[in-house]
Amino acid sequence: MNCSTASSCDNYPPTVVPASTTGVTLEEKAKSLENKLKDLRENDLHLAKTYTSIGEIYYEQGECERALANYKKALESGLRNLPSTDQSEEIATCYLNIGQVYEAQKRFSEALEMCEKALEIDLKVLPPNHPSLGTVYTQISSIYDSLKDHSKAIKYLLKALEIKLTSLPSNHPSLSATYYYLSMAHFELGL
Repeated sequence: MNCSTASSCDNYPPTVVPASTTGVTLEEKAKSLENKLKDLRENDLHLAKTYTSIGEIYYEQGECERALANYKKALESGLRNLPSTDQSEEIATCYLNIGQVYEAQKRFSEALEMCEKALEIDLKVLPPNHPSLGTVYTQISSIYDSLKDHSKAIKYLLKALEIKLTSLPSNHPSLSATYYYLSMAHFELGL
């Protein structure tokens, strides 16, 4: 099963295209990070970030299970090692990443649960117009779109758009993607 950004949002165009300017393949980067794990202690604050980076590589390669395993390890490490985990943007990112994989696997209720946890934390720790909130709202809208609940998808996309309009430059690709998602959701509703 493909876990790329495009596949997790079936009707949505990819907004990020990974590019390697160093000539290092994703597989080589994953191996390098996995070797780095051997040098990190169980309580090292970099452990969660390293697992997240490995998960992102596997996600880009379409390896859902390996991505999910690493995202879960990142979450476990973050919950164990980060101070005030309910106030951590890193923990929110872990939940969001797990939610993206669950959506790609069509495990929509679990995806929604993870993304709502991410949103709950981000609403506590980030300013109200932070771009990360726009990302979380967009991901939640994607899940509702997958569930064919286009009205809820639009509700979350409008929240995402409001944030992105105030926090991103007017030519940012995420804005055009959000407008596209909105048009598709309206089309699905026959509007």
